[in-house]
Amino acid sequence: KYKVRRYGFHGTSHSFVSKEAASYLGMDLNNSKIIVAHLGNGASVSAVLNGKCVDTSMGLTPLEGLVMGTRSGDIDPSIMEFIAKKENLDIDGVMDVLNKKSGVAGMSGVSSDFRDLEAAYNEGNERAIAAVEVFSYRVAKYIGAYAAAMNGVDARHEGLEHRRRAKDVFCPCAPLRVFSNESGPSCETTVFYSHIVNRNSTKVIASL
Repeated sequence: KYKVRRYGFHGTSHSFVSKEAASYLGMDLNNSKIIVAHLGNGASVSAVLNGKCVDTSMGLTPLEGLVMGTRSGDIDPSIMEFIAKKENLDIDGVMDVLNKKSGVAGMSGVSSDFRDLEAAYNEGNERAIAAVEVFSYRVAKYIGAYAAAMNGVDARHEGLEHRRRAKDVFCPCAPLRVFSNESGPSCETTVFYSHIVNRNSTKVIASL
């Protein structure tokens, strides 16, 4: 009735990075399983199967999915009622909190800028450390879910706003194990590629 659907966002970035990933690795994009993480103040993850996005962390609006600069990302919907009653807020007030006063900025009390967050993290700021851990955990959770949804992954690529040390501090780069039950459970590690790509949405738009 109201055309509510999962629209997703950062489409030009995910398209560019997935194509760059396939080219960089010498893969056939039409026969590939790639997970793209668009990381920064606004953040999202997509599952790209054979060159087509089959799932994305954002939904009807950019609020769903990863913890972001000021957006909460995934939460229990009942939290909105809980906050509204505790803070005496109407729906507009609650949405303002979820969109503009949450995320790593709200958790850290520092900033929505990941460069400021990194500095506070390195200084041992406990709230900043917690914010980074939550952000990283949520990214890792989506990557694992999309690897399962595509029944494996060939490559995981990040498109980053601020590249300096981002891979070490903010990107969960633990080995990904894919289990096979063809002849019983197996703990053999499947090799996949992880790579950082400087995204270029302008180049994509100019090519349209």
